Parts: sequence; C-alpha cells; structure tokens
Amino acid sequence: MRRPLACVLALASFAAALAPSAGFGAEAATAPPLPPAPTASAETPYGYRVRVPIGEALVAHGEIDGVPLDEIVLPGGVDLAPAGAPQIPTRTVYLRVPWGVEPRVRATPGAIRPLGTIRPTPFPKLVTERSERARGLNRDWREALASPAYATAIPGNLVRSATPMAAGQTRLLAVEIAPVQWEPSTGNAWQFEELLLDVSWERAVEPLAPSTGERGTERGAVAATRAAALDPAAAGPRYAPRQTAPAPSAAAAGGPLRVDPSRPWVRLATTRAALYRVTAADLAAAGIAVGAIDPLTLRLFRATPGDLPESLDVDLAPDSLRECAIEVTGDSDGAFDPADAVTFYGTGAFGFGYDLKRGGSDDHLEALRTFEATYWLTWGAGPVANPPRRVATRDAAPVSGSAPLLTSVTHRIHVGQNRLFEIDLALPGSPWERWFDRLIVEGARIGYPLTLPGAIPGGAGSLRLRLWGAGSSIGTSIPDHLARVTWNRALVDSSGWNFTNPRDLAGQGFAVGLSARDTLEVGVPLVNDPGDPNRSDTQYIAWFEVGYPRRLQASLDTLFFSAPDSVPAGRFRYSVSAVGDSAASRFYDRTDPERPVRLVGGAWSGASGSFTLTVEDSAGPGHRPRYALLSTARAARPSVIALYAPPVGPRTIGDLLDPANQADYIVVAPPAFQAAAESLAADRSRFLSGVANPIGVVATTDRIYAQFSGGTPDVAAIRNFVAYASRHWARTPLYVCLLGDASLDPLNYSSLRVVDHVPTYSGGYHTGLQQQFSLDDWIARLDGPGDQLLDLAIGRLPARTPEEALQMVRGKRRTFEANASFDLARNRVLLCADDAWKWSASQQLDPVGLDHVRQMERKDRAHIPFPVTRSKVYVNDYAFSDSLKTSKPGAREAFIAAVNRQSWLVDYIGHGSDNLLADEQVFRSADVSRLTNVSLPAIWCFMSCTVGRFDDHRRDGMAELLVRAPDAGAVAAIAATGEVFGSESSALNDKFVDEFFPISPRADSLRTAGLAWARAKNQGVNFSVRKYNLIGEPGIVPPLPRGRGLWEKGPLDSILRGEQVTLRGHALLADGSPDTVASGTARLRILGPPSRRLLNGYNGGLAGTVPYDLPGPVLYQGEVPVARGTFQIRFTVPVDARVSGAGARLEALLEEAGGLGVGLAADSIRVAVGLAPRIDVTPPSISLVSPPDTTFAPGDRVTIAVEDSSGIDLTGFDNAHAIFVLFDDAGSPTDLTAGFRYESGSSTRGTVDLVLPALANGPHRLEAHASDTYRNIGAAAFVIEVATQAAAGGALSLTQVFNYPNPFENETYVHVRLNQPARLRVQILTVAGRKVREWSEEGKAGENYLPWDGRDSQGENVAIGVYLIHVTAEAAGRGRVDAVGRALRTR
Repeated sequence: MRRPLACVLALASFAAALAPSAGFGAEAATAPPLPPAPTASAETPYGYRVRVPIGEALVAHGEIDGVPLDEIVLPGGVDLAPAGAPQIPTRTVYLRVPWGVEPRVRATPGAIRPLGTIRPTPFPKLVTERSERARGLNRDWREALASPAYATAIPGNLVRSATPMAAGQTRLLAVEIAPVQWEPSTGNAWQFEELLLDVSWERAVEPLAPSTGERGTERGAVAATRAAALDPAAAGPRYAPRQTAPAPSAAAAGGPLRVDPSRPWVRLATTRAALYRVTAADLAAAGIAVGAIDPLTLRLFRATPGDLPESLDVDLAPDSLRECAIEVTGDSDGAFDPADAVTFYGTGAFGFGYDLKRGGSDDHLEALRTFEATYWLTWGAGPVANPPRRVATRDAAPVSGSAPLLTSVTHRIHVGQNRLFEIDLALPGSPWERWFDRLIVEGARIGYPLTLPGAIPGGAGSLRLRLWGAGSSIGTSIPDHLARVTWNRALVDSSGWNFTNPRDLAGQGFAVGLSARDTLEVGVPLVNDPGDPNRSDTQYIAWFEVGYPRRLQASLDTLFFSAPDSVPAGRFRYSVSAVGDSAASRFYDRTDPERPVRLVGGAWSGASGSFTLTVEDSAGPGHRPRYALLSTARAARPSVIALYAPPVGPRTIGDLLDPANQADYIVVAPPAFQAAAESLAADRSRFLSGVANPIGVVATTDRIYAQFSGGTPDVAAIRNFVAYASRHWARTPLYVCLLGDASLDPLNYSSLRVVDHVPTYSGGYHTGLQQQFSLDDWIARLDGPGDQLLDLAIGRLPARTPEEALQMVRGKRRTFEANASFDLARNRVLLCADDAWKWSASQQLDPVGLDHVRQMERKDRAHIPFPVTRSKVYVNDYAFSDSLKTSKPGAREAFIAAVNRQSWLVDYIGHGSDNLLADEQVFRSADVSRLTNVSLPAIWCFMSCTVGRFDDHRRDGMAELLVRAPDAGAVAAIAATGEVFGSESSALNDKFVDEFFPISPRADSLRTAGLAWARAKNQGVNFSVRKYNLIGEPGIVPPLPRGRGLWEKGPLDSILRGEQVTLRGHALLADGSPDTVASGTARLRILGPPSRRLLNGYNGGLAGTVPYDLPGPVLYQGEVPVARGTFQIRFTVPVDARVSGAGARLEALLEEAGGLGVGLAADSIRVAVGLAPRIDVTPPSISLVSPPDTTFAPGDRVTIAVEDSSGIDLTGFDNAHAIFVLFDDAGSPTDLTAGFRYESGSSTRGTVDLVLPALANGPHRLEAHASDTYRNIGAAAFVIEVATQAAAGGALSLTQVFNYPNPFENETYVHVRLNQPARLRVQILTVAGRKVREWSEEGKAGENYLPWDGRDSQGENVAIGVYLIHVTAEAAGRGRVDAVGRALRTR
C-alpha cells in the first residue's frame, strides 16, 4: 500500500525532468527565466490596459512504465488543478483598482507559440519531481488518464477568474490567466507569448498623483504606511486607499447584536441538550448583585452553536446573537429573589444539525474547539427593542380521537469516539473528519456491542458507516480497499474502492433488539493480489449511524424524539410512558431550540411512578416537529455561570467594537498571558520601525470570542475581529502578533493536554498533494473566500505557559533588537545548503541535489546585499561517518559552531522534517540545547518541509523549539507546516531578503521581519508559499549596523602578495558626506578572495556540476583607532598564491558613524598574482602571557602572544598557515587561528586564547606553532602546571611531598600538591622526631613550592644528615591530611 506521505524529506526541484530509471525516463529541461513585469498604459478614469509578457513555457517529457507524460513549466505559473485533472499551469496577475467599483477584465491574446503534442500529468510536478513520482504511481495516474477530465475540452477562456481583494489598504484584482491551452482530442498544446488585459469599471475614478498625500503630518505618514505597506508587485496606477468605514448599526437599529461591555452579561455554558435552571443564588455565587436585577427584563441570547462559517464577512455578522425564549419564576414582584430562577432549553455544541438549530442539516456536527454551547444572560433596558422573549405555550390536548396514536417512532443515533488523529484524510466539499474511532487493517475485524435505548425487538434497522481508505496498492485487479459490515453476523453491505477516499457502507431492513445487545462488526478481508505481493489495506473507521424503531418511553423523565417523516399532513397523538414525576415533567416542541414551545393540555394516565402522557400535535411534509419530555426537577445547572468581566490593563482594549479604537500593533493573547501581552504592546508603543508614534494594544481571546463568535473559541472569530479593526477602527492595525501556542487537539482527545491558547487555521489543503497544512496567514487575509493576499503582517510566539510568554516577550526578543554590541556578528548571515545525497539503502544521489546549493548561491550573489557578511556551512564539504551514509557529524558540529559564533540570520535550503535538517542530520531538534548564541539569537529561515509545524499536539516542531529556547536558538523562524516545492520555496526566500533591504545594495535600512515577510508572500501565491509561517514576533528588526563608512582605496585596484599595504577609510554622515567628528575604534577584517568549489550530482536527473564559493581566508583581523572619523591600517599580504584573485573583502566595523551608533564599511579589492620584492626569513616569536608560577585548571584560558614584523599568517589553509598547539607531543593539534586578534593599532603582534582541555593533574608540555605571512614557521614549548579544583564538598587531598634539590647544601624547596586551597603547616624533624623548625603558609590548588633555608627555629644552620618533612594540610569543613617526606643535607 502507498500511503500519502505526511512529509517526505524533500525540497523538490523546479528545474528539469527525472533521470532515466527502471520504468521511468525523462528528458531534461531547464528552469525558465521569469518574464518582465506587467506594464500599464492607456490610463483613463474608467480603467487601463495591462500588457502581460508570459515568458517561454517549457515542457518536461517523461515516462512512467512506458506511458509518456509531460509537465508544462510556466514562468511564474502554478498548478492549481485538483489531483487527477490535467495539470495546466495558470498565472495570477494583480491589478490595482479603485474602491467602490465593480471591475471587469477582458483578455486579448498575443502571438501563439506551439508546445507540441503532449499529455499533461494528472498530479503536480509528477515529471520534474522524483519525490512526487510515488504519488502518481500505478493505478492512480492510470485511472486519472482514463477519467473524463482527459476527454473533455478544457475551457479556453483566457481569464479563469477575477477576484477582488486587498493588500492592506490597497484594493487589487487578482486575475488568474490561462496563457497555456491544451486540446484533449488532439493533444496539441500552445501558449500565448503575451496577453493584453483591459480592466474597466462603470464610474469615473481618478488615480492618485505621485505626490498625493498629507505630507509632513503624522496622519499622512501613517496613511501612507497603511496604503503601500503590503502592496505586492501589482500593475496599474495607484488609487485612494480604503477609508475607515462606519461600524455596523446597533442591534436596536436592526444591526447585529454582539456582547456590549457597557451592560451586564453572564456567560452560561451548556454541554448537552437539556432543560437548564439558573437561580438567583447561582448568580450571587458568581459575584453578581442580584438585588439590582429586575426579573421582568431578563433576556437570554446565543449565537449558532459550533464553528463560525468561514466564508461570511464580519459585517454580515455570522456571530450575531439571537434571543432565546426563557421561563422566569417569581418575576411578578419585580425582584429576583433567592428562590427565583431562569429556566431554558439548551443544547451542546455536538449533535445532529437539526437538533442544534432550526432548519439544521441531517449531518452530525461537532465543534472543533469546544464541547459547550454558550448562552448570554442579561437584564435591564435593551439591548433590542422587542419585549423580553418568554417560552410560549400551545394546546396539545388529545381531542382528535381519529388521529393516529404513536407509541414508537424512528430514532437515530450517532456512534464514534474521537481516538485517532489523521488530518490528511480529507475530501474537498465534505466535512473534515480529522479524528477517527478505530484503525482497521487487512485481515482484522472490529465489533461494536450496542444497546439501543428503547428498541422494539425485531424492528427494522438502518445503518450508515463511514470508512476512510488510506493510500493505494500497485495492483490493478483488486480494489485498494475492501470492507464488509454485518449486524448480528448478517451481512448488511460490502464495498471496494480505490485511493485515499471515504466510502459509506449502508443498509436497512435488518432486525434490531433481538437480544440484550446488538453487535455491529466491520471487517477487512485478507486477499492475495498477484499484482501487488506486498499489498496492505489500511482503513479508518470514522463513525456510524443507526436508525431503529424506538418506544416512546421516558428514561429518568427524559425523552427526545421527532415526529415521523414521510407522512401526510395531519394530527398525530403521541403516548409517552414510564414518566415518574408528572408534576415536574414538561413537554416541549424543540424544533427551534432557541424558541421552544411548551405543549400543554396533555392527558396523564397511569399510577404514581409510571405515568403516561398523551399529547396531540400536527406534522406532515415540510413540517417535522422535534419534541422533548423534560423534568424541571432534573433541570441541569450550566457548567459555567460567569459574569463577563475580562481582565483590564493599560493597553488592553475593553470594547473591541468601539470604532474609536486605534492601533498599529495588536497582540492577541489568552487572558492568562495578559502580563506578557501588555509588556509586548508597551514595547511596540515605544518603538515600531517605520511607524511614527506607534500604538500597541492587547486583544484578549475571551473578548474576541465574546464579541465575534458568541463566546465560542474559533479562529474565524480572530480573523473577523482583525477584519473589523481594519475596517472600522479610527486607526487601523498593520501588525498582529498571536501570543500563545496552537493545537490540533483543542479538545484533548489524545490526553496529551496541549492547550490551544490561540488557534490557527488548520483547514489549508493542497489538493494536488492531498495534504493538510496550517496557516496563520488566514487570520490576516481579510477579504473573504479566494483572498490570497495578506492585509497585515502577522507572526506567532508559541508560548505554552504564562512564564514562557513572559520569557519570549521580555527575553531574547529584546536582546536581539537591542543588540548594540561592537561585533561583526551583527552583520553576519549563516547560509547552509544540503548536499547531493539522499539517504536510502542504496545510498543514491539526490535527484534534486544540485538545486539546494544552486538556490543558496543565487541568494548569496543576487539577493543578500554586499555589505552583509557571509558565513557558510555546505553539507557537501563534509564526510560521511559510516558506510551507509546516514550522517555527517562534521557538518553538524560545524553548523552548531557557526550558529554559536552568532549571526542575525540563519538560512537553510534542503531536505527536512519537523525534527531534522538534511538526511545527513546536519541539525536535530535535540541539538537545540547545544546552542549558545545568547546575545544574538538569530532569525532562522528553513526552506524545507514541515520544519515549521507548531500546532501538532503529538510533538513540537524544530522551529518552535528554537523560538521557545529560553536564551539561545532563534528569535523568530520562518518555516513550512507541510511539504513544499524547492523552486517556489527558494523564490520566496529570495523575495524575503529583497524585502528586508528596501534600498539594497545598502544594508543600513531594514524593514521589520513581519512586514518584509508579508510583502514577500504577497508577491508569489502558490501552495508552497501558503504553507510558510512566521513563528516569531512580526515587529522585530535585525540589529545590523545603521551607520556607514567608506574604504578609501584610491587608485588601488589590486595589492601584491607580500606587500605591506596601507589602507584608509572614514565614517560617513547620514547624507553620505564624511563624518569628521567620529572617534573610537574600528574593528577590521580583511578576507582573501572566495574559494571556488564544485558540487557533483544530478541536475534535474542528469549528471551535472554546480560551482559554489566559500568565504575567503582571513588576511587580517584586529582593531585600529578612529580619529576625526578616519581610520588606517598597515598590514602585510600573505605570499601564498592561494590568496590571489578578485573579490578580496574589506570590512570595518566603526564604533561610531554619523551619529547613528555602530557603522559598517565594506568593499572589495583584488590581490594580484605578483610578489612584492620584500624578503623575510625570520619566524615569529611566541610567548605565554601569564603570571609566573601560574597553575591552571581545565577550562582556564591560556593567552599566547605571537609577534612578527611581517604579520601573522591567519589564512588557515593547513598547519603551515595556522596557529595551533600540541599537548605532550601527542594527539591532534588544536587550531587557534580563528581566535587570533592583533593588538589595537598593530599589524605585527597579537594574542589568541587557548581554553585548556581536560588534562590530568601535573605538569604538561604545551607546544605552540605559528607562521608569518612569508611562510616562516615558529614554534615554542612551555611547561604548564594543571590542577583540577576539587568539587564543592569534595575531600581534601595532599600528595607529592618532597623537596628539591635533594640532597641539598644550603637551600631547598618543599613541594606539595593540593586539590584545593588549604592552610599548610610544615615541620622539619630529626629522624628521632625532635622538631627543628615549623612554619605555616596558605596553599593553593595545584603545585606549591615552600622554601627552606636549611636553618632551625633559632636561625642556625642544621647539621649534615637526614631530616623528616612533615606537612599538614587543613581546610575548613574539609578535614585535615598529613604526609611526610625526607631531605638530606650534605654540607
């Protein structure tokens, strides 16, 4: 069986067809270049014309099992056709149009370019993506080719759709064009080389002049920001931005009714259909002053239970509250006394549609995020004009003796527990199952013993069972899935079907209730498929529904039933038996659950404890009442009775509906995270890049749900709130930050207790791949169905607890933005690309292996501005650790080390999953704990599959783990929640960097991460782009240096090897003129030309090579002073020929530049092949910079100084061009080159620190090597003493007590080794034990040398002979130890 892959470790190629392999062949194609941008002309107040160049479409030809298939690659095109349909790419063009008009589009084709006779693939990228080949193998693609879609002419209209939408405040028309056409009957395909689009509207609207706007005012600046902030690369003139619209009218004036905090509201939660009772005592217990309640004014409201419709606009008020009928006892005296109560009929959030609302469907509905239905109790005048609604009554006396008497009716139950999660099982247009009852495999049977309440023995039952087949087999003679269902061992239905699809098994007429329990059994037969020896049939049981005749017999004085269907109009009598308490029982018509009608006048019969109620009512075609017998004595108390009083805060909006609200930045957070949300809103009120006098506010989810979904947790409520604020607030938001984690299991079916603090939209579905994905962008796309563009910048901080939320807001987010360190890391990006290997048992080369490096090199050369410093870890440069080629530990260690050296951006392109980067395991989720980039936690971009899953309740994704890490890791992450394609992902990656730097190639002006990301996404809409999310705070700005400087190369265009070169530079003011005031320090780094390497692998399936460059070797790094804005460095260029070539890099980080803080000067220079005439044969001198007699411990820093008149060789090509050390003439050398820094102002002397490894206690030989720029190698050896400090609480140790020299003539030294500091007492004794001399000293951990001058306590020389040296060491709390040595005096 082939399961649909949740995520393959694949970033697919957009380049060419697959290489020939068994049963599969392809011709190569190259990625087509993007065409020129559309251009507008012929502008009038009624429209304009747009010329759309199409570019050259390419056709990739391939074969699957000998069947030719073709894939059309259209520049900028996307495959939006559903799976199984011909994949003919279309393209979307965005046109600016005015607000308030109905635009029309007409297309005129240009010249035709034939594409030949083809057969398009039925699945996206089936030819050009080896990872997608498995999706179309075998019967899937064969049956698709035989479907009507391949025999029916595809509509030839050039404009497939024209959908109005907006990007921020700019109105756009998204025009999907079809420049590629295919005729199924002939197989001929062609493209138009260009299309002319005429867009028009009915009334005159003048475009804006380029200078239009309220210049020089805050209002004008803010309006300009809103108008153009998210405008994609659209064609056409600009028009006036959207104006704030009046809020919908109040409920009293016929507008929508929402929770208004100006009046009292009590939230009541109900979990099932029942009669509910709320007493005055209940309200008092909830903190409500019931003495102020006039019971005559009590009202109850609710919105429709369950989830909001996604397609309805917020101003159409899908959440508007509707009044429910209630019964109030004790209201006649105008006071709500302790014994008074409100009684009402309530439902839960689960049930058949017709039980939840009037006119509801026959489907069983389940709310996604709550078991509760929410009701709102209020009192006082308003909020609507009509009188308070009370339960009406209707006479139901059984007066028609001829009316049929019913003692039983057909009843229907729904059975299915939500045990198993499988979100990719979906069928567009049908309810999304998501959760399943059981998994059943080939050869298994699962039984369900059932007790059907009130079943009439032998009655005829009906059954509907929903199964989902998962995957398909490669055989063609037997369906992928086979199933049968029995009732009490009698077959009800059986079926066979293909692919990942649902199948309903159904039957009727079987007998129910013949025993105490009926048994439904589902079986999947075990079959032998000659076409697929490995066939495996896997299915999910979703639910089943049973209909059966049920007695009208109450249970605990409760009964729900419906009038019979398919009966002629007329009167019917119903006889309900087994009622225990006739006085408390009430009979309701609940057809409209919001307006139940109490039926009165029914006839009671029988004895106490077993009454029978007979009522009479009408039914017939189109009128099928639904009834309930309920008992006031058994009325339930709502599970929640709470006064609506959300927590307040300085920046928390109290009434989200108030049109006077203003915000640039909204934090959406649960009430528990309010402290963190307030802190973030306060930060953004102090500073929000690009916005003058910004306003940050907090909207808590309880307020959002109360005011935009009737109290039900719903992601649509968050989207509708954001839309309302964008349309109706006095100052509309530009940013939304979701503070809180999301979960695909908000109701905790899995028992993992992952809280859905701020839900995400989990309804993204890639039809071609048949895969689900989650996206926060849905919340910021505010223009209804079909909207593809972000109207706001949006991001998420996935906090799980209040403490974690505070840490995310106040911790490394602030650290990142506030980083003003004088360090080149602020300017550095780390680029990592996967290699050409795709691990498998056969250790095969990756069919798209060259693309990763190619795409990253394109980003490096064409998109990252030159001043930004690059660091690279390409997996290709490292070796496998095992013969199976499963990992490259060297790459992992290099990557982690590079991250820990700190960069503001970490960018990865390659294969990935939610816990792993690259098949070679270049980074794993477990490695997050190894990161130490505390002062500069980076923005991470993962152009890879599923790394960004943040709502999976079963495990945390890598991206959110990095963002959650307390100190190091990531300040934000951009990553996908599903499988993505490489070309589309890398294009998005490039645009993101382009948008970060609006005045590139300069790097001193940046947009916020959220705004750059939203603008990038708005420029290329496809399924891959939709799957990427920003996990992080959208308002962050990288801390790159904002000042600038300039290198004064003058006439120099090259420098010679071995030459002593003098280079100068100066700081710049903001206007680009020299800064003659700046002073301080310049931190310089000069790199040699980049080194060129080659990656061999597959280029779209054919063997190929991709060149790539690694940063050049270090020629110099150190500091020089800056005086009056100017700096100068004199250094010697290494003579090694490998430093010659173009592209040597000059970097200067200036402590101050132009009054803007730290500045950066970057330039390039050429190192010529020629040699300077200078000669140097003297090696460098090497010394230790440590106090004499220093004892070191493992982990201590030992400073080594190196000096040479020609400077030190820092290129690190090999050990002859490096600084390294050896210990005890053994082991591998420790390279220290990268840590060397020249002393300030020097190019001849500098130092490097060595962190001592774990060495045994005692003396060790340290041998240091260094070479100068003329390849003269110097070496020096030193003896260092190592002593390991005792652990806290460890025992005192005293060893190695002896004297030196021994024998001695006049003076000797007593040697003592301690493992921790201690007080030492030394006694000199004769061999007979007489004390000659005694003294005490403070001893240190390690070696101690205590001098003895050979004299006794009187100052006299002792006689020749042997003496005992008794040493006692004592440390407070550690005890006392003794040792004895012998000394011989010879003169």
